[in-house]
Amino acid sequence: MKQVFLQFVIFLSFISFSSKTYCQDSVNVINAEFSKMQANPPMEKLYLHLDKATYSSGATIWFKGYLVTATMHAPFAWSRFIYVELFDKSEKLIARKKIKKQDGIFAGNIKLETELQEGEYTIRAYTTWMLNNDSDLLFKKIIHVVNFQPSDVISQIEYETNEDGKTTAVVGFFDKAGKAIEKTGIICTVKLDEDQLETFKRKTGPDGKITFDFERKNQQLKSQYIKVTFENSPTEYSNKFFLPSINEDDFDLQFFSEGGVFLAGKENNVAFKAIAHDGFSTEISGYILQNGTDTIAKVKSEHRGMGAFNIRPLPGAEYQLIATDSKGVEKSFTLPTAVLEGAALSVKSFNSFLQLQIRARGKDLPKPFYIVAHSCENLIFTQLVDQLQYNIPIENLPDGVIHFVLVDGNMKPVSSRLAFVKKDAPVELTVEPDKPNYQKRELVTLSLNLEKKDSLLRKGDFSISVTDDMVVETDSLADNIYSNLLLTSDLKGNIEDPAFYFLNNNYDTNHYLDLLMLTQGWQRFDIGDVINNKLEKPKHFLEVGQTISGVYESTLLGKQKDTPITALAVNPLISVETKADENGNFLFEELDFPDSTVFTIQSQKYTKIKQEPAGFIKIDKDSFPSFSNDGLLPAKVSQLSDSLLHNAEERLYYEGEGRMILLDEFVVKATDKRKNDMVKYGMSSTVLDQEALAEKFPIEQMADFIVKTMSGVFSKNDQVFLQGSATPAEIYVDGMETDMSSLSNISSKDIDKIVVIKGAGAALYSQGGGGLGGVILINLKEGGDFTYKLNGVVKYAPLGYQKPSEFYVPKYEVDSIRNSREPDVRSTVYWQPNVIVDESGAASIQFYAADPNTNYTYILEGITDRGDICRYVGKLRREPE
Repeated sequence: MKQVFLQFVIFLSFISFSSKTYCQDSVNVINAEFSKMQANPPMEKLYLHLDKATYSSGATIWFKGYLVTATMHAPFAWSRFIYVELFDKSEKLIARKKIKKQDGIFAGNIKLETELQEGEYTIRAYTTWMLNNDSDLLFKKIIHVVNFQPSDVISQIEYETNEDGKTTAVVGFFDKAGKAIEKTGIICTVKLDEDQLETFKRKTGPDGKITFDFERKNQQLKSQYIKVTFENSPTEYSNKFFLPSINEDDFDLQFFSEGGVFLAGKENNVAFKAIAHDGFSTEISGYILQNGTDTIAKVKSEHRGMGAFNIRPLPGAEYQLIATDSKGVEKSFTLPTAVLEGAALSVKSFNSFLQLQIRARGKDLPKPFYIVAHSCENLIFTQLVDQLQYNIPIENLPDGVIHFVLVDGNMKPVSSRLAFVKKDAPVELTVEPDKPNYQKRELVTLSLNLEKKDSLLRKGDFSISVTDDMVVETDSLADNIYSNLLLTSDLKGNIEDPAFYFLNNNYDTNHYLDLLMLTQGWQRFDIGDVINNKLEKPKHFLEVGQTISGVYESTLLGKQKDTPITALAVNPLISVETKADENGNFLFEELDFPDSTVFTIQSQKYTKIKQEPAGFIKIDKDSFPSFSNDGLLPAKVSQLSDSLLHNAEERLYYEGEGRMILLDEFVVKATDKRKNDMVKYGMSSTVLDQEALAEKFPIEQMADFIVKTMSGVFSKNDQVFLQGSATPAEIYVDGMETDMSSLSNISSKDIDKIVVIKGAGAALYSQGGGGLGGVILINLKEGGDFTYKLNGVVKYAPLGYQKPSEFYVPKYEVDSIRNSREPDVRSTVYWQPNVIVDESGAASIQFYAADPNTNYTYILEGITDRGDICRYVGKLRREPE
């Protein structure tokens, strides 16, 4: 058949090869529906550049977010805030930061607690607008945290699975000298599933060990763990053990017929992917049996467990692949049943074009067919199928993942095929150090140059990380800005070593990349929903400014519409007003507040005498997407070399704002905080702080119950009195007067302190009553959850944006500082999230070398204003003393 080269105009144009009006109308419909989708704000992608992938507890994670449009990667996405979260392996939230775009960039940090347990943690980042797509599209990266803090306790665990399926765990506890810790109460928590959490107690024996049994119904969940905590012990200790897979020799094999259709009587290209128990790939070899007897082909994986074979299945025949993995384990897998009718797309890649082929079988197929090609939400072309093969020039296609979809005459997608287009970049980032090597504390100057291969003007936005090779491991195959924005951010499932596919442009690498296209799925949206006008409306808003919303509910006789609602914050000073609508809804827009801002939101009616309550307010609290570790590959950097760990443990760390020195545990004698409270509130006062509340009420209680049970306090007719007084005590929550009924909404977990004051000292804290009956003060924790019922006032601390902070860089500009004996052993030698290359294409970066005689690795990542993705990795040498 004569080949016809199609000429395309990228993104919104097409050429129809049909003269039939109804076919042209269908093409127009597909185009029109894509245009409707494009009328929304552009879809977004977010990538984080971290200063490194391994951290010590107590260190700081520095990051920069690159927010771009999902197509063409233009740095003009509309969102003005990103969210960056850190989760541990048990899916517990460790930190959440909201980052505002300031000075044109998203940059921030997460300070790690010194007590943070060693292990793997996941960083997740997103915008609210990104939540309208599959949650797998949110940026995720696994990092490793090592803890060099000395511990007086060492715990070890052993497992043994019995024939009845139950697992016996033996946990031993020892001191630093190896001596068993005897007769110590242990609180054990076993989490095996979302709905399977068990807590019980044990006591260590003479050997320092405890034993217990549990049954694992789901052995594949990665978040299963056992937590052990000392109970009533002078030594505080807690540890988590994550459960390993029981069957470490198992593996799975998945089949992917090209185009998604396994067509009988036709030549089918079938890809496969072998996965081991730990989620990583495993290599396999084997053979295919037809009807259990005839060997018709031999197969072997080619790369990361992926491979492919050609087969022409007979109608009604059964096929199995007998596979053996790298450990010698043999398993049998059944291929899908071949269908007798259908149509499917195939793609072959050549140097200058992609060849599309159509396989079809059956007389009653709903014709005509159309080929729809798109890159994310941008339509590349719609083609009426009038032949079985098309050649598409690569020069007319954008970089990255291209989605080809075969649509039948009923506007139903029947087959799809992903292809990856890899082209030479129009710009190249180069970096030139001013010297071949550097001495201790010497100034380093790096000259950046953005070399263009065309005549277009460009500016660039970059970030740079410089790390010490002696203590920081870098993985050249790990996800980076290039592989993430072009590849991993558009595909389902985990991609092992994604940067491998961009190391070069040779045949083998591109062949393996095509195997990846055959075995990974597209996930951003369903094209069938697009062309049939069934795409769901966005459920999550585009966040271009900060807002606070809620509902005002009036009292029985009060009104809701046009009720004034005010919001006041002291630090920073914010005072705004709005009005509730007929349903009581209200909204404060165009706010600007950093984290830890506390708002007092109120609605009050005024009389000649005083300001009186006018109903109550319910705030729409911040909500965040759920998180799961399932399906995430463990971090390969977790297996750090002994030399790196030794070097890191021997060091002092300069992590951003200062030095952290590792010391053995010691006892600090400090003034009792409660004595200070006595001085502040008076000797006749009673103070319950967080520690006292937790000790007296280990189970969560409401504030009204806590107040009633305090010494010298009694209640009568919904009022509270202090002993010896006939006048009710005044109650204040965070300085606002309230009544006993409102305390039923306050949980003990939200209380920072409760103070009961009687006598003359009460008058100092009374706001008009004189304090004759005493005063009860309740201070909430920052961000405490509490609604002032029916008093028109609520305190609310929403998640605000992180205040900017700079990475600490010593400057050895004068001899007195340069010759200081204070050691400089930074692991991250330099971090700068705001490197701007102007239209001249040049920029310069300067920092000072640290003390150790070692090599540095520097990584520059960034994007131009035309969406060109850039990355450069280089080495610097420290000159021996």
